[in-house]
Amino acid sequence: MGKIKTAIMDFFNTLSVYDYVGFFLTLFLFFLFLILALILRRRTLLALSLVIVGFTFFFAGPVMAHLLVKNSVFKSKAELTEKKQLYYSDTLILRGMLHYVGKKNANHCEIDVAIYKKGPNVVKDFVYSLKAFRKGSKRIDKVFEPGESVDFKIVIEPFNYQGDYNITVDSGCYK
Repeated sequence: MGKIKTAIMDFFNTLSVYDYVGFFLTLFLFFLFLILALILRRRTLLALSLVIVGFTFFFAGPVMAHLLVKNSVFKSKAELTEKKQLYYSDTLILRGMLHYVGKKNANHCEIDVAIYKKGPNVVKDFVYSLKAFRKGSKRIDKVFEPGESVDFKIVIEPFNYQGDYNITVDSGCYK
């Protein structure tokens, strides 16, 4: 229960003023469509359509607003520059570069790395891509200005897989 509470509090700490404005706007549109549906209740099909659109805004709007803010105002890109699997221990070291290309300053960035097995055929490759078998993350607490880049290193331990694998890197910067 404590992990869930911590995850929820971390999510709310990453929200910015732009997210709250987006949430308010979607809530306003939800109520607007419901009021229009009540006014036009004699036209059943139109009122039902307005209710469906309103609930679509209610459920999908906050997610879309958060993604829009994340991908425009606080946009970042992460790329791997070096991948080294150590021979003397079960360790994988990943080095890379984080480029902050957002429009406003960010207080911290999180980098998530997921490693997927590579399958011998298309079906197994698809099945393996559904769940990563190793994950790693790094949080960089520093004020990022637009156009700034920083190096990062993520150590994944234990890692003793000898087959082929794919690595995906995702980053997110927050106020």
